[in-house]
Amino acid sequence: MNEISFALQERFLLQKEFLGDNKPINRVKPIVSVLVSTYKHSKYISECLDGILMQQTSFQFEIIIGEDGSTDGTKEICEKYAVLHQDKIRLFNRDRKLSQFVDKYGRVTRFNGIWNRMSARGTYIALCEGDDYWTDSFKLQKQYEFLESNADYNLVFSPVKYYSQSKGKFLCVAGGKADSFEDLLKRNTIPTLTTFFRKEIQTQYYEEIHPESKNWLMGDYPMWLYFATKGKIGFISEPMGVYRVLESSLSHSKSPYKRLEFDINRLEIADFFSKYFQVPSVYINSQKIFLQWEYSCRMNDKNAVRDKIQELKKYAGRNRLRYILIKYSYMCPRYFIVLLDGFRKVKGMLDAIKNKEIC
Repeated sequence: MNEISFALQERFLLQKEFLGDNKPINRVKPIVSVLVSTYKHSKYISECLDGILMQQTSFQFEIIIGEDGSTDGTKEICEKYAVLHQDKIRLFNRDRKLSQFVDKYGRVTRFNGIWNRMSARGTYIALCEGDDYWTDSFKLQKQYEFLESNADYNLVFSPVKYYSQSKGKFLCVAGGKADSFEDLLKRNTIPTLTTFFRKEIQTQYYEEIHPESKNWLMGDYPMWLYFATKGKIGFISEPMGVYRVLESSLSHSKSPYKRLEFDINRLEIADFFSKYFQVPSVYINSQKIFLQWEYSCRMNDKNAVRDKIQELKKYAGRNRLRYILIKYSYMCPRYFIVLLDGFRKVKGMLDAIKNKEIC
């Protein structure tokens, strides 16, 4: 056991439930555990919890809230809900000195979400971050019935509506059927907030992969890749929730460097599972090098750009046009970034006009 895994387990034993562990919800065995990780979501957490509490089910479910040391009033709102709904809510107020592990290189591993999953008692698990919310009051019931009727499926999900907080409007519907492990290697089409899966396969994932020690920027995408190799993934086509697009999110950051860091890390995750399950993917390697080329161009590092062009040369047959366009980019990297950003902006406008279905 490495130091991160040891700290994860040791510090977990120090976690205490708000209002103790003898509330009505503690005295029943839930079928489903709904996990909510929240930090500085005071503007959104009520809508999130209301969307869960409105669920109409034929079974017992628990709501596990991991409040990660917010200072904006989120903690007080969660406590108010926990007092009012002791038959549903188990609240853990975290100390960020414990819930964040910083290694000798300054890299941060966050335990809050993992601890929520370790506290879950249900046969099934559903996820909803504190800034998102559900819109279908039968979401849990529909997904429960699906997995109960399909023993060869590990996970079921649905699309979500994307809502731009800064623009104050809905943008599109995102999330599409994931037919295979190979499809997920290329693109993550599974919105976390609509997922519903078997706890036993999640436990197996943590015991086998130990993701807390991998320095991955994404917590759930690796799970979906793992689940896809152990069984089928179901899809219910009706949207069941809203994903709030916030500029503070790494995946939607205005900083191209942060977005690139996120995208490169996603490909590193895909590469790990491609090798782990011995499913070679030429796409992963070529795309990762292309993103590294882009990063080098943005840094105006001509030598690094030249090296990445040489690496991409062996993939030119698969994407010859792209290779031709960037072949001489080392001569003026920033010029090519202007062209690339311009192309993406035009493409985004055209997609918006066509009212695209996938973000």
